[in-house]
Order: sequence, then structure tokens, then C-alpha cells
Amino acid sequence: MRFLYPILTFISPLYLFPSQAHAEIEYFSSFAHLQMLKQLEYQVIEKLNSTLTKQQEQLHQLKAFIKTIKGEDLKNPVNQYKMIRRMTTQWSNVLTFMDKSHEKISEDYDETIQKFGSKPKESDLYGAREALVRLQETYKLDTKKFANGQVFQEFSDQTMTSFDCFEMAKVAFESGNNYYAMQWLRESHRRFLEGDVDGVDEFSLLDYLSYSLGVLNYRKFAIQVSDKMMDLYNEKPAYREFSDDEFSRLSKNREYWAEELAIGHDFSEHYNFSLDLRINKPLEQADHKYEWWPEYNELCRQQTVHHPETVQNVKTPSTNTDKLFCFYDNQNYNPRLVLKPTKVELISINPTKVIFRDFVTEEEAMIVKALATDGLYRTTVHNFYTGELEHAKYRIQKNNWLSEDTHDYVTRINLRIADATGLSMESAEDLQVANYGLGGQYEPHLDHSTRKNDDHLSVIGNRIATVLIYLTNVEEGGHTVFLDQKLSLKPKLGDAAFWYNLKPSGEGDDGTKHAGCPVLVGQKWVANKWIHERGNELRRVCGLNENDESRFEVNGWRRQAWGSVGDRFGV
Repeated sequence: MRFLYPILTFISPLYLFPSQAHAEIEYFSSFAHLQMLKQLEYQVIEKLNSTLTKQQEQLHQLKAFIKTIKGEDLKNPVNQYKMIRRMTTQWSNVLTFMDKSHEKISEDYDETIQKFGSKPKESDLYGAREALVRLQETYKLDTKKFANGQVFQEFSDQTMTSFDCFEMAKVAFESGNNYYAMQWLRESHRRFLEGDVDGVDEFSLLDYLSYSLGVLNYRKFAIQVSDKMMDLYNEKPAYREFSDDEFSRLSKNREYWAEELAIGHDFSEHYNFSLDLRINKPLEQADHKYEWWPEYNELCRQQTVHHPETVQNVKTPSTNTDKLFCFYDNQNYNPRLVLKPTKVELISINPTKVIFRDFVTEEEAMIVKALATDGLYRTTVHNFYTGELEHAKYRIQKNNWLSEDTHDYVTRINLRIADATGLSMESAEDLQVANYGLGGQYEPHLDHSTRKNDDHLSVIGNRIATVLIYLTNVEEGGHTVFLDQKLSLKPKLGDAAFWYNLKPSGEGDDGTKHAGCPVLVGQKWVANKWIHERGNELRRVCGLNENDESRFEVNGWRRQAWGSVGDRFGV
């Protein structure tokens, strides 16, 4: 949004007066000169009316701009991106416009920003675009609908411009994702042809598009786009300033596409393609970057299964469900669990994984989130080779650690974890609270350490078990998935997932590899409790064989089967 005119630009009448060879003109003594003076005044009014009309249009645009922002729902990822872009680049134009009206609003803006620490940086904007590409790739979002703010049943008044789409394409291109780069380039060009040309150079756009089509083996289409670029070069003098090296590169690329096309290396014959992009049929996707990538994304896309009387938020292989059940557990008559045993749902047998239903209350979740918010910082991971902590694109979240003495509720939750798992908290880590941002995720990983000779683990041992507490519901996305069991858990406020990371022998269990899928719509908060080996030597008996699988032992007197997974708990 651009504002080109300051409010009430006053025009001096002297600017319009004809020059005089004489000194001053005396107007009152001549009616003819009075008529001339009136004509000059009319010119001033016309200039002023013209200025006011333009300013009224700008004010109308500004009011519409503000109205749209006020009605913006932040759970939509497109709205999140547009807000970051506004705060990074666009608001400065608005504030400059307002300052010219003598409001000096930018001073108040700067003071407000200082209270929050700083305004978003270009790295935030780049990260937001990376997140949108990640969401599109994981959930197979249609490019045009996504650019229009539609995410499944979620709609937005904020839409992406041709410039936005072009920038999205560049991010995808730089990450080597030529398929989605090509999709965003086509959408950018479509909007460009419809008149949305602000900030977009067509020649540069087509340059990216030609290359992306070529490397995806759509050589015929790449040649069509290259020919269009040559036409632009010949038609528009501005493009003739293009460097000889760049022009030579384009010519060589076209020659290469033609050579490959001649020997049959091309997918184009299977699809329709139009240079004006009126035909926008999706093209075939390129190879996946990791072996586990297709399965991971498929698990992330699994939807909740709805039963007539209850909502199940666990998706398991059909061959396994007949052996799963729910029960109450009091951990061998633990006094705190006799009257209120833990609701346990077995969701995987080998290796064992369970869900503790209604493990924390909504109030406890709210307090834990509030305690963690002020100290949130970008999560780091251990570099496998160096052991150093660093940021990683495969883990996008912020977290904070809450110690035992932070609040009574933290103490209460830690005690509840000890009771439900039957494990000692002697060497357990503090409660880690994590909040996922735009497209937040944690790609497949193991919680336990696989490094040899870890000095830290020699003191407290490895992470024997994990408790993952869901502090919010997530409208779309954000599932916890286990690749080996093809298991997908939809976050449900108050529930907690529990599993052993180590086999009874103490060896790491690779079957616990799991991931946090990108959050598509809404927000996701979780709390992790990592329990270590030290202090649990007598709590969990070692297995007789190295490959014995983990089991959740049930000693409670009210063990009660409820049939297949997902059945409602009784009272």
C-alpha cells in the first residue's frame, strides 16, 4: 500500500500568478484585474479539490487497510505472514505518510516497539515464507487457494500479491524445491497478467520460471518461457540493458533444454501448459529429499476419526486396534491414585505407547503457558558431530524451562507424572514448555542420546522415558507422529502421551522415532518431561534379553478393559 500525497498540501496563490514586468499590481482599482484575480482563485480551488480528492481516496484506503487488520484472525498462516510483512516493510510507508500530516505518529510507534524489544527483521519475513512453503508441501495445499488465504475451511480477507508469490517462489527455489518454486512463479505471473504488477519484474520472474521448469524436466515449457523472454528483450528497450553474461546464460539454457528435448528427456507431453497461465493444471512433483519424507507427510495429513459418541484423536493401523484397550491405573495402590486413578489408553503395543487422558486441567495448562511466555527463546538442538547447541530449521519453536519451585502447579504436575509413570523424578529434567510458531515443527528425531561417551549422561543416565503434555487443542496440523508404528496423535488439551525411549536392557529404542508436524491452523503449546535413568534402577526392572520390548506395567486394582481404542471412559 503506497501513500503518495501528504494530507492538506497547501498551495500558495502566488505560484499561479503571471509574472509582471512592473512592480506591484493594484487590483481594487480595476474590475478587469479583479476578474483575473478571481480566475486565479478558481485555479487554486481546482488544485486544492484535486489534492483533497486524492487524499480522500488515500484515507479511504487507509481505513479499509485498518479495518482488514482489525478483523484478521491470527490462526490463519497467511494472516501471520501478512502481519510479519506489514511490520517489516509496509508500516514504515504508512507512518511516513502520517508524519507528513504533522501527526508524528512514528515516534509513538517506535516507543511501542521498544517495549516489545524490536520489530520483525528481514530474517522473520524470510522464515515466514519458508514456513508457508513447508505447510504447502506437507499438506498439499493448492497454490492459488493458499495465496487467496484459504486453508481448508479457514478463509482470510488477506490475499497475497504477485510480489508476495514471487518472493515465495524465490524462497522455494533457494531451498532447492523447484516444484513449489514453479507453482508460485506461475501464480505470480497469473496475477501479474491480471494487473497486479507492483514490485514485480516480468523478465526476472520468467527467468526463474524457465529454469525451474527445465530442471523439473518440463523442457518444452522451459523453451516456451525462454522464447517469451527473448520477445520481451526485443520489445522493451529497458531489458536491453541486461548484461551480456546474463543474456548468454539464458541462450545457453535454452540450447540445453532443446538438446534434452531432442533426445526425449521431457515430461511436457503429459500436461497442458499455457504461457499466459490461464491453464493452471498442477504438474508432477519432483523426487522427495529424504526417504522418510513421503511417509512423514502422509502421517501429518491424517485426519481425526470421528465416532458417533466420542471423538478419537488417535490414528493407528487397523491390524493393531483389536489388541488395544483403555483402563484405570492406580500404580499398585498409590494413595494419590486410589480414588482418582490415571485414565490410560494403550495406543501402541510394540513398543508400548499410552495416552494419559485428562492429565492436566485447562486451568493448569493456562497457568503453565503464562509462566513460560515471558522467557520463551528459540529452541536449540545438539549438533550430532560437535555436540554444540545450535538453531536448526528442522525444529521451529520457542521454549522455556520451568523448575520445580516456579509455581505450585509445576510441582503438582511433576508429582502427577511420577505417580502415573511409576518413575522417579530424581534425575528428570525441568518441565520444558514449547510454543510452535508459523509452520512450527520438529522433524523425525529420537529423544534419547545416541552419542557415545557423553559426559553429561554418565552422571544422570540417558533419557529413559518421555511425557508429552498437550496444553492446547490444534485446529489443523500439529500432530505427533511415530513413523515406525504409522501412528498419528492429534493434540488434545489436557492429554499426555507417554513412552519409554530405552528398552529394558538400556539400549535405545529406534521405534520411538517421532515428529511434531507443522502447525497449519491455530496454535500449539506442549510441555515435555524427560525422565533419566538415575534413580530408576529399581523402578524399572532390566530385561533378561537385550531386545526385550518396552511394556507399560499395570498393577492397578481397577484395571478395566474398554474394547477398541477410542471408547469413552466410564465414571
